[in-house]
Amino acid sequence: MKNRFFWFTYVVSCLSVLAVCLILYFQGSDQILWIDLLQVVAPVLIISLILTIIFSQVMWSPIDKFMESFPEYTDIEKRSLVKILQRVQTRYDINLSDNQSKLKVLLGLINQLQEGVVIVDQDEKVYFHNSAAASILHFSLQPSEKWLWEIIRSTELMDHIRKTIHEKQEFQGESKLIIPQETSVLYKIIPLPSQANESGWKVLLLVQDITNIRKLEKVRSDFIGNVSHELKSPLTAILGYSEMLSSEEKIEPEKQKHYSKIIHNNVVRLIDIVNDLLVLSKIETGESLQKTTFSIQELFKDIEELYRKKLNKKSIQFSFELDKPDLTLHADKLRVRQLLINLIDNAVKFTQDFGMITLNAKKVSHEIVISVSDTGIGIPFIEQERIFERFYQVDKARTGESEGTGLGLSIVKHIVEEHNGSVTVESEFGKGSKFTVVLPEETK
Repeated sequence: MKNRFFWFTYVVSCLSVLAVCLILYFQGSDQILWIDLLQVVAPVLIISLILTIIFSQVMWSPIDKFMESFPEYTDIEKRSLVKILQRVQTRYDINLSDNQSKLKVLLGLINQLQEGVVIVDQDEKVYFHNSAAASILHFSLQPSEKWLWEIIRSTELMDHIRKTIHEKQEFQGESKLIIPQETSVLYKIIPLPSQANESGWKVLLLVQDITNIRKLEKVRSDFIGNVSHELKSPLTAILGYSEMLSSEEKIEPEKQKHYSKIIHNNVVRLIDIVNDLLVLSKIETGESLQKTTFSIQELFKDIEELYRKKLNKKSIQFSFELDKPDLTLHADKLRVRQLLINLIDNAVKFTQDFGMITLNAKKVSHEIVISVSDTGIGIPFIEQERIFERFYQVDKARTGESEGTGLGLSIVKHIVEEHNGSVTVESEFGKGSKFTVVLPEETK
């Protein structure tokens, strides 16, 4: 190979000189010039040959030594080497494919997590995030480059992430995100050391949406507070009047009768509260509906008979109307009866003497619409949105009536929703109210 390079270099030099001579010849140079040219060219060719030999030796000597360090392989050895390289390549391809499959599965699992996962680099640029993080932190899933300040809307959380980036410390806690809506989150921030092929540390942010948990805790806390208050009032009355009965040696019959009546009424109220709480508990625990097909007319007659004594006592006119006498409903009869009792009970309680209460039922498309109307005192507009809340009662000063349990309409709402229906109220303070319940003809 060295010899071939040597002769190649020398031939190129000779051809270069020959080319110069031919150019001069074709330009019509005289004989004397040619003789002078040959006298110059001959030494040049000799010098070129010598320099080519020297250059070839200097250049190829280290290359020869390098090539001599490699052993000569036979054809069999070369074929074996090729097979080994092919097996290595095949194994590499298999491992690469296997790693890619595992990575795909891992990313799929991370995207299925309910907890948000965000990785941020030391420049506060979002390196990775899953779909849960986008949902909890309310940012777009589009694959555009994002910065930390674009997705974190909590000063406290931002400060802790930046502190983790600079000081490599873990943080965990709870924070509230206000925009676009108030969201309570638990978070944990973990520093991630850089890998061999990466520069700089990264930060792992784990976030969990606990908004519903906090709401449920508040509901539970309010419920316990309301129950305690509702139970305390009648218990206090019972305790007070029973002490008066026991402390006074001689009590006038009228006072004794009055005290006993108060104690009796408060005991009844306690029983009503407990019964309503038991009904509400059964509904909320998801006790299955016992669905049957029953006549609405027969149910209305049953309700009328149940309240006949109270209606007569206040001289309230009671009537019911159906668009068809054979109107039926496929639902839990006991639950529907309970919601009607609660609505009628409120109507009787808040309708003055000589008032009117009307029950109405009709079929609209594939739904049964039941309404309870009265000519009672009505409900102030500002309080109508809250009347279905547990223990909420319209201001006693406005109604002039004794308090109930505050659970009746809450039970109505739960029963209706349990049947995939809806309940609404229309009322004008001082003129009366109308509660409308819409239930599917055949509840699922």
